[in-house]
Amino acid sequence: MTEDIHLSVVIPAYNEERKIADDIHLAERYFKTQSYGCEIIVADDGSLDGTSDVVESIARNNPRVRLVRLQQNRGKGAAVRAGMEAARGRFALFSDAGTCVPYANVERGLDLLKNGSDMAYGTRSTSQAHIQRKQPIYRRIGSRVFHYIVHFWMGLTDISDTQCGFKLFTQRAYRDIFRNIMTDGFMFDSETFLYALWRGYTIREFPVEWSNDPDTRFKPFGGSIRNFRELVAIRRRMRQLRSGKIQIQR
Repeated sequence: MTEDIHLSVVIPAYNEERKIADDIHLAERYFKTQSYGCEIIVADDGSLDGTSDVVESIARNNPRVRLVRLQQNRGKGAAVRAGMEAARGRFALFSDAGTCVPYANVERGLDLLKNGSDMAYGTRSTSQAHIQRKQPIYRRIGSRVFHYIVHFWMGLTDISDTQCGFKLFTQRAYRDIFRNIMTDGFMFDSETFLYALWRGYTIREFPVEWSNDPDTRFKPFGGSIRNFRELVAIRRRMRQLRSGKIQIQR
């Protein structure tokens, strides 16, 4: 029942046939030990392999698991948005495929939401965070450059880690945010923060345990060009929202 769902867990996936079952089982193993109701939504971003078949097979025997499928590959942002639009929980979490952050970390974020925050995000950038397996050196260099661009050019100076794939929202916040952000690719996180700040939502961070997933979908050269184009479009859209040239969807 919808009223029994305390937390919706959204896992965006693209060509994750080999590991999506592990992601679901890890989520199930953790959340079945908790006292609150939970649903697990896999948002398949138009996978070309058997990702959806695996999820549907699990869902047939587990009513807490649901599949949302995009007909074509559009990007991580589009998948997360589709999953959040289908969510029914009092709170919602999106967690990257590959379970880079163990699900036990969710309790820190939920505590923040229950104590007045509208959005809580996991961060790898504090001394309390525990990095179990680091990114390769080229990704770390790229992350530092990206950090500078996002923090200063995009104005997210108070956000320590925009890209960690472990973020929680209250129902009021996720229904508003994901109805109004438009970015389909990896930069949707930046738009999420900018929109949430513009709307006056309270955002807090919490340290996480994190391990790099070497099976990344990000392509350094082509991906960086697409990311920059998305950031330009986000800046333009936020200016239009602030000026009233475009209206939010309610």
